[in-house]
Amino acid sequence: MTVSDYQTAPHEATRNACYLCAPLGASIAFSGIARCLPYLHGGQGCATYIRRYTISHFREPIMSRQDCIIRPAIPSDVSQMVALLQDLFLIETDFTFNQSKQQAGLLKLLEQPSAIVLVAEIGGRVAGMCTVQTIISTAEGCPSGLLEDMVVSEAFRGRGVGRILLEAAEDWALSKGFSRLQLLADSRNLPAQGFYRACDWQRTNMVCLRRNLGSAGLAGSPKNLS
Repeated sequence: MTVSDYQTAPHEATRNACYLCAPLGASIAFSGIARCLPYLHGGQGCATYIRRYTISHFREPIMSRQDCIIRPAIPSDVSQMVALLQDLFLIETDFTFNQSKQQAGLLKLLEQPSAIVLVAEIGGRVAGMCTVQTIISTAEGCPSGLLEDMVVSEAFRGRGVGRILLEAAEDWALSKGFSRLQLLADSRNLPAQGFYRACDWQRTNMVCLRRNLGSAGLAGSPKNLS
């Protein structure tokens, strides 16, 4: 058979699409980088194909950003969020875990139009959460946000979930016209401090002080300040 015969003769060729899929190759490559979370932007079917291939190849779950859904919390999430706060308060020993108080606090936050409770959902499970409450900054002359309750389940740490939660909190704050976000970090929680620095949060010279008012502060009438 001559070259011209080969070019004109009918023939079939098959190729393994996996060898030609650039997003799949990039996902595998970036999965090898510590604390890197591949982001799959495309149709649900295409993203599912990539995830299934990588799972079968590595024989273990491989998470991409499309697997992680960031959304506002709903009341049915409260029990899972309480469990996350229990994990958080084991680290932040200034606070004592109390299931009924944490549940009541979350339910009140969900009712506040000036606050947001965000959860990271993975496979139908609440894998992480954070809250942002509005305060008025006299220094800035506009609203700012107090970020609290930032916690990711231990099973999902180191996969970029916390960074995605922070990005979502920042997006919400910007949509509300906030000039800044601020938070308190436990001075002994060095991994958390390193995480916030890696996300471009800066340390300030301010020191946190508090005074507990107890039940009297909740039930008593306000003093006359005139």
